[in-house]
Amino acid sequence: MAPSASPEVLVVGGGPAGAAAAFWLARRGRTVWLVEKQRYPRAKTCGDGLTPRSIYELEAMGFDFAVPGFHRCRGLRAVAGGLTLEFDWPVHPVYPNWGGVIRRTDLDERAASLAVGQGATLLTGVEAAPLLEGGRIAGVALRRPEGVEVARPGVVVVADGALRRFGRALGAHRDRRLPIGWAAAATSPARAPTTASWRATWTCTMSPVPSSPATAGSSPWATGR
Repeated sequence: MAPSASPEVLVVGGGPAGAAAAFWLARRGRTVWLVEKQRYPRAKTCGDGLTPRSIYELEAMGFDFAVPGFHRCRGLRAVAGGLTLEFDWPVHPVYPNWGGVIRRTDLDERAASLAVGQGATLLTGVEAAPLLEGGRIAGVALRRPEGVEVARPGVVVVADGALRRFGRALGAHRDRRLPIGWAAAATSPARAPTTASWRATWTCTMSPVPSSPATAGSSPWATGR
């Protein structure tokens, strides 16, 4: 199971968003658990293409772009309605003028390993669900085949997507933001997220949340996927 003592921060979701959040928090000296339901390498059907802004964030984390399977590209091609347009990435004072392509089976595991290198604890094959007590987020239930453990971190970073189990259990929907008391999480105190992938990360403290059909009187795994 997970380490016995609860961390300062628990990050739910081991994709690029969760790995980046765990990396910067651990680098700043926080005790961080990065929890991923699947085991690496995990296959994903989207997110293989990296824009210059994504490259910038990965560079800051020390990502090795010389790894096998990474392909550098100088622009992009858009094809629609019989029309094909090609664009070079523009020269920018901050971001590089190149992007890349790498399969998520490689990207996610490598990004998570960078967080581990900063001191984060990686828990794979562990499903996380909010533990609600009296309408309050009292902790996070961590489930493995061998049993369930409850962690009580000071802060939870939700990076598994708004429509996944953890976000839905707290009232997140496609057409609206998470409940009041939540805020977009930066990848570090000095670095704001710069891509849609990083903007998908949210945080909450152990505080009351509005009651909803998904939360009222439900156990952590009462809802479907």
